[in-house]
Amino acid sequence: VRGRLELKRKKIYLAGLTLPEKRTLLPYYEQGTKTLYLDCTDGIVKGLERQGIIFQVSEISANKFVSETTFAFNIEQWAWREIHRDPSILKAKH
Repeated sequence: VRGRLELKRKKIYLAGLTLPEKRTLLPYYEQGTKTLYLDCTDGIVKGLERQGIIFQVSEISANKFVSETTFAFNIEQWAWREIHRDPSILKAKH
């Protein structure tokens, strides 16, 4: 039961994303990828990670010549399914 309630909470959060959160997640959908290289010091990235929507894949920086804070982040499988089931989740609302 706890797992189902947690998933429901996450889906509610996903449905109410802020515009910056949507902009961060949109490339997963547009590029058809489950991995993006994001700045782990970015507050939006950390918030999405804390909410269980994305997760950091490795403790090794993706490219220390570009940025020592850029790491691979995967989208959680449930979130991947949700944004493909309803891509309007990632559209900007005016």
